[in-house]
Amino acid sequence: MVRVYILSNNDLFGEGVMNLLRLESEVEIVGQGAECDNTFEEIKRLQPEAVIVESNDLVQDSISIVTRILKIETTVKVVGLDLKENKLHLYYGERREVKGIKDLVDAIKTELSTRYQTV
Repeated sequence: MVRVYILSNNDLFGEGVMNLLRLESEVEIVGQGAECDNTFEEIKRLQPEAVIVESNDLVQDSISIVTRILKIETTVKVVGLDLKENKLHLYYGERREVKGIKDLVDAIKTELSTRYQTV
């Protein structure tokens, strides 16, 4: 079972995604909220495995929202859902210890190939 939180300032978007995901037996909706400090605290408290965020040209701050979520909980996947373009963007946080330049180069290569994916 994947625990999911839906973050959207658009009630229609949030309710629609929530209603669709409720039909999936392997998904548990643990919360829904709009962008505000209380919502980020709720995400931290609930520790979902995935947070769904509306991600399109109408949401100007979607990257800062993703960054803020990843700073709260680096093990969460953030899914930016762009209904206008019919695409999703996957973001995740990962921390590594750097002991030398090789570690930095490896991280750059990994990040470029897997961190920000568009499907």
